[in-house]
Amino acid sequence: MPDWTYRTLLRPILFALPAGTAHRLALRAMNALVRMPLGPRVLEFFGHMRPDPRLAVRVGGLEFLGRTTLGLGLDPEGRALGAFRRFGLAIVEVGPLGAEPPDDSRPTTRSLDGWRIPVSRFDPTTLESGSLNAESSLAQVWLRIEADEADPHRVKWMERPGEKVSGVTLSGWETIEASRRGEWSERLRCLGLPWMLSLAPHPTTEVCLALIHDAVSQGARGVWFRSDSKQSDGSRNVESGRIADLAGVVVRLRSEFGPEFVLVAGGVRSVREALALRDSGADLVGLEVGMVFSGLGLPKRVNEAMLSGITLTSAQRPTRTEHPGSMAWTWGLLLGVSMTLGGLLAVGIASTRVVLPYDEAFCGMDREQLKALNPRLIAFLSHDRVSLAGTMLSAGVLYAGLAWHGIRQGLHWAKVVLVVSSLSGFFSFFLFLGFGYFDPFHAFVTAVLFQFLLLLIHSPIVEPAEPGSPELDEDGAWLAGLWGQLMMVTLGIGLVVAGCVICWIGSGPVLVREDLEFLATTREALQGSGRRLMPLIAHDRASLGGMLIACGLGVWLSAQWGFRCGRRWLWWTLLLSGGTAFLSAVGIHLAVGYTDPLHLAPAIGGAAWFGVALRLCREWLCVPKPAAGTAISDGRR
Repeated sequence: MPDWTYRTLLRPILFALPAGTAHRLALRAMNALVRMPLGPRVLEFFGHMRPDPRLAVRVGGLEFLGRTTLGLGLDPEGRALGAFRRFGLAIVEVGPLGAEPPDDSRPTTRSLDGWRIPVSRFDPTTLESGSLNAESSLAQVWLRIEADEADPHRVKWMERPGEKVSGVTLSGWETIEASRRGEWSERLRCLGLPWMLSLAPHPTTEVCLALIHDAVSQGARGVWFRSDSKQSDGSRNVESGRIADLAGVVVRLRSEFGPEFVLVAGGVRSVREALALRDSGADLVGLEVGMVFSGLGLPKRVNEAMLSGITLTSAQRPTRTEHPGSMAWTWGLLLGVSMTLGGLLAVGIASTRVVLPYDEAFCGMDREQLKALNPRLIAFLSHDRVSLAGTMLSAGVLYAGLAWHGIRQGLHWAKVVLVVSSLSGFFSFFLFLGFGYFDPFHAFVTAVLFQFLLLLIHSPIVEPAEPGSPELDEDGAWLAGLWGQLMMVTLGIGLVVAGCVICWIGSGPVLVREDLEFLATTREALQGSGRRLMPLIAHDRASLGGMLIACGLGVWLSAQWGFRCGRRWLWWTLLLSGGTAFLSAVGIHLAVGYTDPLHLAPAIGGAAWFGVALRLCREWLCVPKPAAGTAISDGRR
């Protein structure tokens, strides 16, 4: 569901299907995912969609988590409500509740900018209690009631409304007789729910002002400019708004009704449109059509762009005092630098002496005896150890970059990536239980470096003083970058899988067919030497697998969470980190003559995949983007 899967793979597939089929398939898939035991965790893991706490807004006595909403255009019946509430939205609207009972035999249609989908009448009894839980970190659920079709007493289905929905949007106010408007407002007041007036797109300002004044006098907290309109045949058309016209109306209303009046503007299709409405005075913006055409990551991009336009008060602005939290990046940097220096030392040893005295003592043979046992054995050991040193170097460079440019700037995801990746590498040390060689020097280095990781874990990081560059444009560089991001994520996952396979080989069979062909021997011959040679080889292989897992997780999660326009440092960090690993892996194979095509194919293919991914996302990450515009001061937000 992130942009790098939706815009690259999922949207083309869905748009190739009939609209109704694609709509049902998408909503059912999201509903099935969120109902799985770990489904909500999966959404959080891939999307990290929750809005920044600094986006919380209190206006008109109402509190919202963020600045984006989802109106009726996409999921009016709440079929995927449990998923959409985790998309970083402030409100998800369901409905409408009308006069007639639900009847699935008479579906109508809804057009999303020409993308026609069949929908049934809303049935409030189908809303699952699990989708309506009151978890404070989830979007509120608001119910739309159509006053021109409903009787005010029909809303009595909500026996305990506070546990089902947080508020009501009321449409058709202009069709209600003046004598009955008080009846409507009294019924809503008895329910104890706040309500907003729901108006069709872009009414004339004077008509709009008259309707809103009357609704406010009856208790309305604000107005929601919806993006859908009812057609003469009963169908609904949902379209992206004429933002310039709507922005003018919003400016007039903001000056007329003041800062404690909630203004929601729908029909947003891009980040720039959202910012235009924000700058006009809208508190929240609706993304119905935008989430279909722009991508399901649009709420996150809008929230991040909104954050870049907030002028923080002195009480809100994070400070960078010299407390233990400011040391988090230091421990991460020390871990990365130490691993880099250790990797350089390991490359030097693996390219010259290859085996160390304690290796010789363990297997009971010195270097000359190993050569005598098999002429290619030293070269084979060098090939494994240089590959291992290359992955250690790669991880060290990656950790140093994440610490210096990420954690030091207060980016929480960078700390999570570093901790998860390095933990997997440290835990792989215990694979010695499977292959039987306890390497004392390896154990010593692991114990020392693990202290840096523990200090990093227990050192909180300060929030970034200023937000990063927002994603404003869905241009060619952005779309190419999404393909590059997808390729980089799949590369990271591939490295994790490869690392798991190598760990299994190192703790099990140790040697594969290509290894035996290079050594021109058999497993039985090596095992029959009477020495502990196989555990020595297995130690190098399992350690290489563990470091591959660590590097794969680092690449995967950095690409998944960290790719943003203008984040040049991450592109260079990945280039240096990945380039080191692939260069050492391919180079040592060529140097020792281990050139079996099948054996080399993963390294060469991975290097090519890596190069294409970097090329695709280079302009997006490295070329500076113009600023979003003049930020507005918003003291009440």
